[in-house]
Amino acid sequence: MEVPASVRALGHVDHREMGALLRDADVFLELSEWQALGLTTLDAMACGCVPVVATSSEVGGGVVEHGVDALVVANRSEAALVEATGLLVRSQRERRRLQRGGVGRLGASRFGEAAVARSWRAALPTSTFATCRSFAH
Repeated sequence: MEVPASVRALGHVDHREMGALLRDADVFLELSEWQALGLTTLDAMACGCVPVVATSSEVGGGVVEHGVDALVVANRSEAALVEATGLLVRSQRERRRLQRGGVGRLGASRFGEAAVARSWRAALPTSTFATCRSFAH
């Protein structure tokens, strides 16, 4: 597969640099075969990247929805990955449409700041952490 000059392979990136890199990117490729929650994809969406996700676990977990806020391709399908990425590189209109979908999902879903805060407040009083902490005092 020929990689365009505009694609940069960075190798390891310090987490303190990640936000700036994601804000500078248009497309985020999530190529792992399994994610427990899809935090890297959510981080990319929050920075304005359109994710191309090569797995079904994030779809099943409600992290992304194909054609709404991301493009989801079959695992290990180089052709599907190239096609989806090419579409986003060629079409600013499609990237913007999916970016708006990602912003909407992050703000209005269980991944939005208010929803996450409610979930933590609800879980912490009965969590193992709270139970263990009471024994320490």
